[in-house]
Amino acid sequence: MTPSIAHKILEVFRSKKTAMPVNEQSQLNDRQKEILECIFNGMSYKLIAEKLFISVETVRYHVKNIYEILHVHSRDELISKVKGKSFLSF
Repeated sequence: MTPSIAHKILEVFRSKKTAMPVNEQSQLNDRQKEILECIFNGMSYKLIAEKLFISVETVRYHVKNIYEILHVHSRDELISKVKGKSFLSF
């Protein structure tokens, strides 16, 4: 792949990073939104579990579903995707 083609491909991917579509926001239930807010605030799974009175495994289950709904693969991707979105209450 030539450098110019690689540059064009990167530009296409960068331009697709827009606001989270409304359908993704509406697919999150209230518990998932709570967990998402905790993650955004830097809390560990253990702290989230203690705060919400659920097990760490339940937190992991919800996080897995959040990742699938929002089409992300890591905490950093998740945070950058939801940064400044209106469905979080902070």
